[in-house]
Amino acid sequence: MAVLFPSLLQPGRRPGAAGLLCLGLLAAACGDDKDDASGDDAADGSDGADGSDGTDGTDGTDGADGTDGGLSLGALDTHVWAVANLDDDDEDGVQDYGLRAEDDELVALFAAGDFDGLTDGRVLELRFGGDAAPVGLWVDGERVADDASTDTVTLDSDNDPAAVLVEVGDFAIEAALDIALVAADGSTEDAVTVTVHGAPLILNNHLQEAIAGGAVAFSYSGYGSNADMLDDMVGELGESFITPNSSRYEYDVWVQDELEFGTASVPGHQIQVTIDSIRSGRSRGLDDFPEDNFFGPDEAIGTWGDGRATSQDSFGNLEISPPVTVDGVDYPFGRIYYGDSGSGLRPATGLQDFLERQAIQKPFELDIEWLCVGHVDEFTTFLPDPTAPRGFRLYVADIDEGYAFLETLDPSMSLPQYRSDHGYADVGEILEDGSLAAYNEDLQLDHIDPNIEVLRRELALTDDEIVRVPALFERSGACYGYALALIPATVNMAVWTASNGVDAKLFLPDPFLRSDTRDLGSDPFIATFEALLPSHLSFHWVDDWDVYHMGWGEVHCGTNVRRTQPTDWWTAASHLVEDSP
Repeated sequence: MAVLFPSLLQPGRRPGAAGLLCLGLLAAACGDDKDDASGDDAADGSDGADGSDGTDGTDGTDGADGTDGGLSLGALDTHVWAVANLDDDDEDGVQDYGLRAEDDELVALFAAGDFDGLTDGRVLELRFGGDAAPVGLWVDGERVADDASTDTVTLDSDNDPAAVLVEVGDFAIEAALDIALVAADGSTEDAVTVTVHGAPLILNNHLQEAIAGGAVAFSYSGYGSNADMLDDMVGELGESFITPNSSRYEYDVWVQDELEFGTASVPGHQIQVTIDSIRSGRSRGLDDFPEDNFFGPDEAIGTWGDGRATSQDSFGNLEISPPVTVDGVDYPFGRIYYGDSGSGLRPATGLQDFLERQAIQKPFELDIEWLCVGHVDEFTTFLPDPTAPRGFRLYVADIDEGYAFLETLDPSMSLPQYRSDHGYADVGEILEDGSLAAYNEDLQLDHIDPNIEVLRRELALTDDEIVRVPALFERSGACYGYALALIPATVNMAVWTASNGVDAKLFLPDPFLRSDTRDLGSDPFIATFEALLPSHLSFHWVDDWDVYHMGWGEVHCGTNVRRTQPTDWWTAASHLVEDSP
């Protein structure tokens, strides 16, 4: 199919043997509590010293000079946790970090009464240790220190202790805040270092409840429309699934590739987070999509990584497994995996480093060298299944199963959808294509099977947890001979999981492996695939052929889903991080 907007409809182009970079705009297919997050991290005065009745702190100590101290630094928690202040609480379209003193992401360091003991010329000195981490300190509504400053902030009894706040501007970071109680003669009576932590970002997996999602509505004369697909999805999901017009985003339809959703939380507070890929920028394509739809109070946006984007920077190439235990280590939020071409094309170093730093979902890599677009969602997905040993199964594209399925069909069965777009008039022509068969056999042996072994090792998968889905790929002349799905990639689906983490609605690409393209019920592939899945899942086969399949992607590539965090990470995953609240 000729493409009017080659950089928009086609999700990405792979490099040839010369190692050319992928080009084009897309470069890819594919109840919160507003309380302070301080919890026990901020001393409440009663734990240290009240200073009002002449008694010392509850820890039984007095000031270092033998007089009533009234302010005991020993009462401070030496670890303070906050979520990154990257949302937009005042809804002015700008991230709040460094701009607002009245913000529910800021955490109080001291409480009312804590400064009553600053008498006789005593002062409290605070200074960041010079760590290269985005942190800030606010006093009386003024930002007085940040990570770029090592200046000392001096507080005395005239300061309002309720207005001493700290904020962080990134996830899974930490910085040292040195605090000293200094006497009038300049001697240090007491000192402590408080470590300020940014909560980790946890990316979503398919066992988490779906709460919102979307796709862009596309229609262009001669190039198809996704109206039927979106009508089906909105009919099932209602207003929780948004469909803004693609003309707003330069006809960039690859929503999955632009965004990755997750959550960040501390005790008492949680925010939704969108990672905005580097694949588009400067208000091109979908660059403004997250700001338009997923940015506001408790809705944060951030971008990690830089440089010239390749297809591997798109988030069809970034997926998360369900919870697993591997070599005795529990990963209660699953593990991140992404594709590496083996020839230098992989996600930007900055994003890789960011994902590694989160620690809770230790990443690993799969081989996507063989694929045209080069995304892991082209051949893998995970689905909830209460009958499985761990409540899920991996569904993976399998060429042997693809040929075994075709061999059950009448060779003379016409395939009108494949005749014009793939050059195969009937089933027999596919089966008789020896070059196609040899190409697919190599893909299975050299790439798919080794990838399955990596998934087995990194996720401790058993045979019973792996379902092989009939699939077939073709060598694309438009993509330097790399592989594109011939049969629409069934595993490349949208998964809308219910609140119980078990039931789910699946939105799957119509395979059109039938003579009557209007009659879904006559398609033998649909019947074969549905027999592979547990009965608690509901199936919705949608027409993604013109806009997505022929644009080198499928349903998953053109949609995206936000989900809830199922449990507190500091309860479930504290063993994976050095410190936790």
